[in-house]
Amino acid sequence: MSKNHRHYVNFDGLIGPSHNFAGLASGNLASALSARHNSSPKQAALQGLKKMRMLQSLGLVQGIIPPLPRPDLNFLSRLGCHGSAAQKIAQASELTGLVEPAYSASNMWVANAASISSSRHSINNKVQITPANLVSQLHRSLETRLTQRLLKCIFHDAAYFTHHLPLPQQMQFADEGAANIMSLETADKQLTIFVYGRAHDDTEKYSHGFTPRQSLLASQAVARLHGLPAADTGFVKQHNDAIQAGVFHNDVIAVSQGNTLFYHQTAFTDSEALLALITQHFGTQKIELIAVKSAEISLQQAVKSYLFNSQLVPLKGQQKALVCPLQCQQIPEVARYLSALTLADNSISKVVYVDLLQSMKNGGGPACLRLSLQLTQQEIDSVADSFWLTEQKYRRLVDLVNAYYPAKITPENLISPALLVQLEQAFGAIADEFELQRFYQQGGKD
Repeated sequence: MSKNHRHYVNFDGLIGPSHNFAGLASGNLASALSARHNSSPKQAALQGLKKMRMLQSLGLVQGIIPPLPRPDLNFLSRLGCHGSAAQKIAQASELTGLVEPAYSASNMWVANAASISSSRHSINNKVQITPANLVSQLHRSLETRLTQRLLKCIFHDAAYFTHHLPLPQQMQFADEGAANIMSLETADKQLTIFVYGRAHDDTEKYSHGFTPRQSLLASQAVARLHGLPAADTGFVKQHNDAIQAGVFHNDVIAVSQGNTLFYHQTAFTDSEALLALITQHFGTQKIELIAVKSAEISLQQAVKSYLFNSQLVPLKGQQKALVCPLQCQQIPEVARYLSALTLADNSISKVVYVDLLQSMKNGGGPACLRLSLQLTQQEIDSVADSFWLTEQKYRRLVDLVNAYYPAKITPENLISPALLVQLEQAFGAIADEFELQRFYQQGGKD
């Protein structure tokens, strides 16, 4: 095999011990419906780990991105809360809307951690990494600084990886990372498709309803930073009907892998223009376009089931598996569609269902938990062993979660000193497991 051969590599976020349902994400219907319900960080993390092991069993190179330290005491300090951790939480609890963002474990959805381009097409033949600024949501914007540090810890070798600064934290450059980037490729051609919600000149029309998160200016800036050839890059706008139905990221309504694009017919404002772009770019080379019509699955059913937040995973040959949340089985129209899909003339030969109820209740399905990369073997080897899933690693993490993670967090728990103690112990164990003691010790400090 050529040293330039690139493997499809999947990193999943390890769900953190402060996982809770605060309903912080505007435009995310599942998050809003679960607001102030009791959560189970232990169950959430075990479900996520089981999903990682299942993906590995399908043949993927599987990595792990550990959670960011929480609560974010630096955030509270910047807002005038002082003293010990318990004192800062107590002070924040007397104010509106500070405690919940500080505890948010939303960095588990690493599809929003960064935009990443492979070394195959980038400016200096290195993997390009730009952390997302996530400026459109307060709790997520708190992740950017630490995510940048964490990604540098994981992808540390400057011989293979180039790290860029996040874009300016202004709404005109709102950047939500890989969740709004699709890639199509054949043996000798690739097309990177950036999907945005709003252009610089149409912000005002969204004064009512849900505001689009990804901006065109941000997508264009990332493409320039990564040095992607203009001929191999496209920009496509999300359909506003989809956004208002709860499609806050493109990966809730479309998914791509290899030469396959699986999407709902209302995903894009101008689907015909997208299809023309793909046809023009690839010519006679085979690109598989699977469009699901509203008559087959309504937009509301697509969002409720998170069908398109599934992962497309390459199998042997040209076949692929679609990794779906269990909720897809619970909506008859979606279940029937998927049964027929594997029998039709396409490359999706297998559907695998995963139980991610805890993540789903907060608005994140299989694809939200993943950050996919294409890496050469040399690039893979440059990443420390502590970030790769093995059978031994899996067992140790299961034991860690069972020993240190809260079995339940209620809304009232967030101001409990006992929770702070438990989280400190959990993150200490995580730091040891991933050999990130310095990161966790310094994580909350500027």
